[in-house]
Amino acid sequence: MSPLTVVRPMGNLERYSMSRSNVDFHYNVVVGIRLQQQPQGSGPQTTPQDVKWFELLAGPLAWLVQKHPSLSVVVDDHLSPHPAFLRMPSVNMSKVIRVTTIQHSNDVTKVLEEEHAKPFEFTDHSIPL
Repeated sequence: MSPLTVVRPMGNLERYSMSRSNVDFHYNVVVGIRLQQQPQGSGPQTTPQDVKWFELLAGPLAWLVQKHPSLSVVVDDHLSPHPAFLRMPSVNMSKVIRVTTIQHSNDVTKVLEEEHAKPFEFTDHSIPL
């Protein structure tokens, strides 16, 4: 049993959906945004772009997770007949936010396809669903 707080047992429809993921029918859910930064002049950049984007996104996303605790849940005992949702005490944003630089608009589709091809990590309780 996990030391995380139990939110509630999983309902029948949720267990059905999770079972489909367990047999590789459903995969990950992706939420993404495409942002474009305007050129800031010709001076040298002291901080890499991905670090700047992470710094811009981490605070608002941490606020969102605090405001909506259901965004910080994991699944316990996903292979048992009685799985449950557990609440993480905190979310490490560096494990959740991934910044990808794209050069062409078609690259967005490629990134989304790669992310959708990854299965849920029900056993990893360090990142929320």
